[in-house]
Amino acid sequence: ANAVGMGDGWSRRAGRIGVVSLTHGPALTNALTNMVEAVRANSQLVIITGSTPLEPTHFQRMDLSATALTAGAGFEVVTKAENAVRHLNRALQRTVAERRPIVLDLPIWMLDADAGKQRAVAAPQWPAPQVPDIDALDEALGLLVSSPRPIILAGRGAYASGAKEALIELAERVGGALATTLWARGMFDGHPSNIGIYGNLAHPVASGAIGEATCVIAFGASLNPLTTYRGELTRGKQIIQVDSDPGRFGWFIGVDVPVAADAKATAVAMNEALAENEHEPVSSWVNDVQAALAARNPR
Repeated sequence: ANAVGMGDGWSRRAGRIGVVSLTHGPALTNALTNMVEAVRANSQLVIITGSTPLEPTHFQRMDLSATALTAGAGFEVVTKAENAVRHLNRALQRTVAERRPIVLDLPIWMLDADAGKQRAVAAPQWPAPQVPDIDALDEALGLLVSSPRPIILAGRGAYASGAKEALIELAERVGGALATTLWARGMFDGHPSNIGIYGNLAHPVASGAIGEATCVIAFGASLNPLTTYRGELTRGKQIIQVDSDPGRFGWFIGVDVPVAADAKATAVAMNEALAENEHEPVSSWVNDVQAALAARNPR
């Protein structure tokens, strides 16, 4: 369990693939909770384990593929010793492509086998950022620029895509406040428009700004019940959701404009369009938010 938790945490912070080695039986079942956590965090993680000896009465015998499926992870099995690197390459590529951990089964009875000459491990190919559809981008921008009190909300996907600077620029262009989900906490620390966490952990100034907001544009945030307080904190507001996974749209709350694209690519495209049109904020609401934040005593 600790090994999977360490690999998961390292992968999230480093932005690279974590690799964990476990034995079979209790090692994998003890790691199940942290496997589920890694799956739900979309962590890139390869968990190497091994089927038990080919003995039906072996006391650690269990179905590894079913365990991976229970956690929501992918499963890959080494079929022959001479294909070990081939399957490892596939596991590495799948964890990137599928955005979830992959359990790699290297059966215990293969460990003493001669693998022969193997090709080198290949670096997995990371997908190119999705660019927004022009019509969806125009619709989202139209709603955003006409809103007098917008909030730019960054989630884990925004952090992972490196969208920080582009989102700060966007907030300044539209006169909006900056906020994050709990997963992206601290992303905008030090900026005068940063209200911090959007959700049931918001501080009083942030809660006031959230209540006054007329539009929320969420980048890489699922808008789950903790962020929206079961929809209470988004009710009556126009919602734009930007996510590279279209399956997230409308899952927790209704969305007015979905944009299926990378967070950073979308923010950059929006900034370019606003600069081209020389857009100016439609209100000075964010100045009041900044003044309240500056006067706030966290103690």
